[in-house]
Amino acid sequence: MARSEHRTDRALTVLLAAAAWAGAAGAATGIGSGKEPRAEDGEQPSRVATADTAGAAEPAGAAARARTERDEPLHVVTTIGVLADLATQIGGARVAVESLTDGRVDAHHIQPRPTLMRRVRQADAFIEIGLSYELWAERVLDGAGNPRLAAGRPGRIVASTGIATSGAAADRALGDVHPEGNPHLWLDPLRLRAMAENVAGGLARVDPKGAAHYEAGLEAFRDRLDAALFGPALAGSVGGAKLVRLTERGRLRSYLEARGSGEALGGWLERARPLEGRELVTYHKSFGYLTERFGMHVAIEIEEHAGISPSARHRDRVLAVMRARGVGLILQVDFYDTQAAEWLCARTKAELVRLPLDCGGATGVDDSLALIDTYLAALLAAD
Repeated sequence: MARSEHRTDRALTVLLAAAAWAGAAGAATGIGSGKEPRAEDGEQPSRVATADTAGAAEPAGAAARARTERDEPLHVVTTIGVLADLATQIGGARVAVESLTDGRVDAHHIQPRPTLMRRVRQADAFIEIGLSYELWAERVLDGAGNPRLAAGRPGRIVASTGIATSGAAADRALGDVHPEGNPHLWLDPLRLRAMAENVAGGLARVDPKGAAHYEAGLEAFRDRLDAALFGPALAGSVGGAKLVRLTERGRLRSYLEARGSGEALGGWLERARPLEGRELVTYHKSFGYLTERFGMHVAIEIEEHAGISPSARHRDRVLAVMRARGVGLILQVDFYDTQAAEWLCARTKAELVRLPLDCGGATGVDDSLALIDTYLAALLAAD
């Protein structure tokens, strides 16, 4: 019964995501926020005619349909490597995917250069995180003049739609903050799963004839993620959809205890048990979803204000917290300056662990699951 329920949930996902876009956007993803759609998701398509848009009265998906009818893959452009990975795993041979950035750069701060505009000019679909993560993307799209990618068109896919966030802030005086919440959703496996559902639904809207293909690609990706998170045996016997619901409600372990002789928890959740309750310091709020999912606690951030180097006064405050709580680990994205972290390590004997934030940021970190696996391996290896 569990396997049947699992496959029924899967078969409906792409259709639900398409329906959510047409009506109440965001209601059909894995971790729902219950919020109204954001302006960037519901904004009306631009009606300003340019050299590229004048006369573009054909339906937004016509070019994509023509491309697939000629057996050419959809041209998909993403803002970051994780989204390129999701589109590739879900779309397979039906898509040709490129990312405008990778894990070696800070995707918050990209210059909207003409070279990027040219790369999206002929794209059939553009996939972004949203949540004010890629503020530069709007200028890239405006410069590209591609009507298929205007806000509200099928070709504009926002991967964060309907996914609950934390850490929302409204005061720009605090630095580079995100009023809709922390955008680093892909560091939580369950939010990553919901992002994949949004990507599959978006590709199906652009290319309706390929809907079954994208649904199958989504199913295969969820199978991989569920096996990695819960262990292959448990995911196979109970079903990923049910395990996800139990995890979201905080009832997974009580359910497994009640099963008695049933399959034991495996995967990342079991591997990460030694990390539960561990305190650490991070430089930026990059790892909030990761630490929350695996039971760790961030004692304090080295940044006092997001996007602004810490003052000497705040650095001293971080040192005091680390000494008082015995924090021995600093976790930092590898493109941030390490001066403050090294200063703290020298005075506390803490270990600095630097990790990529996106696919392609380090050797062997080629997909979204390898990224999470890399985090856990590094954290477990830290003293």
